[in-house]
Formats: sequence, C-alpha cells, structure tokens
Amino acid sequence: DMRITLPHPVAGSGTVDLIGNPLKFSATPVTYQGAPPTLGQHTRTVLQGILDMTDADITALIASGAIGETA
Repeated sequence: DMRITLPHPVAGSGTVDLIGNPLKFSATPVTYQGAPPTLGQHTRTVLQGILDMTDADITALIASGAIGETA
C-alpha cells in the first residue's frame, strides 16, 4: 500500500501515482484528500489570505511578470 493513484485534472492519464503514507493505523486509517496542486492553484489564496494583497495588487504582479496567472 505504498503506491496510491489519485485523480488529477492536468495529468495526461487523468491520474497520478504517488507515495502512500508509511504509517498504518488499524483504528484510524489514512485517507487521501486529493492529488498535489497544479502550478499556481493556491497563489491567489496565499497572497490574499496571508499577505492581505488585493485583487489590484495581484493583477499588478501578473502584469509585471513577477508571477504567472493564478488559478
């Protein structure tokens, strides 16, 4: 159970193979929430939520080329 397969929105096959959690508990089995994020998937959330940036700030960063388009 060290190899798991999860759906992924960008992967060519539609799924990605990942390494499973090495800890195995009988009473609390591991559950997997989803595949790794795509590039830029959480950029806007991080910039707004942690750095308190506005949409205008983020748009300016994109326009300057400092960051790519955010998902």
